[in-house]
Amino acid sequence: MDKIDQKIIKELLLNSRIPLNQLGKKIRVGREVVLYRMNRMFKNGIIKNFYAVVNTGALGFFRYSIFVQLKNVTKEKEKEIFEFFEKHKATTYMSSLIGRWNFAFDMLAKSRKHLNQMIKDILSKFSNYIKKYVIIETTTEEEFYPTKLVGMKSGLKAHTYSEEKQSIDSKDRKILRLLSNNSRMSYAELSKKVGLSANAIRYKIKEMQIKGIIIGYSIFLDIKKIGRIIHNLQIRISNPEVENKIKSFLREDKRALYFYKYVGNENWDFDIGIIVRNEPEVRDFLHDLRENFGEDMEFNDLYLILDEGKPYLPEIIFED
Repeated sequence: MDKIDQKIIKELLLNSRIPLNQLGKKIRVGREVVLYRMNRMFKNGIIKNFYAVVNTGALGFFRYSIFVQLKNVTKEKEKEIFEFFEKHKATTYMSSLIGRWNFAFDMLAKSRKHLNQMIKDILSKFSNYIKKYVIIETTTEEEFYPTKLVGMKSGLKAHTYSEEKQSIDSKDRKILRLLSNNSRMSYAELSKKVGLSANAIRYKIKEMQIKGIIIGYSIFLDIKKIGRIIHNLQIRISNPEVENKIKSFLREDKRALYFYKYVGNENWDFDIGIIVRNEPEVRDFLHDLRENFGEDMEFNDLYLILDEGKPYLPEIIFED
């Protein structure tokens, strides 16, 4: 990847529905150059998917983060379990890890009772292989800094997920399904697949954006192919007064990719994503964090994220 590719990725991370002409003007290259390079990165697997960022809380679902530690597993069995979670109808995100946990995944459920039933079904299938798991229920705040994936600090943004349920119809759901798999579909393409006019499609998308159902558009990257690795750091805060200082530090540091702030989790308060090129850079980040806040926080765990999957809406969203 050269600088032009990086600029294209930056703009797509912030808005993957941006028109080619507009993208070209932003980075000062022609439309055909943008199209050629974008298609090349998609073909080479650098860009894995273009997707709509959907506020599932507005559709009546709660999101739960689940960490799993396995036991007595072969390489083949671990792969089988990963693929099971990745294909599960309620999973919105899946990653394999190196550290205390083997997997982390996010699941959608309409209630804690609904979640417990799904977990019960999972345990009945893999009870011989799951040693331990923990469910994190409440994320009070989260921020994601997508352009740091390509070494750029501009365009930082937070995702705000409202839990106020919004009403949508079957056509809206079709649009969401299509955009979650390919956010670059044109209004004409959507029109053919949904069975509405292009203007009606445009209106419905705008309406879902106003309602806070669609909150953005982005791309899913193969981190390894852009020469980066991601670690997740879990920390516990002993002095609440430093929380805002830690957030400011993370926003400004080019190695901090995201943070999730939790309430009611007895083990840790923050998940922090660290995006770097190599392990020494991880060590440097930990040193800087400890140097600034060591008296007011402690590390709970650090693990390497090996693979990530499922950058699209799960099937549970579309069930009646």
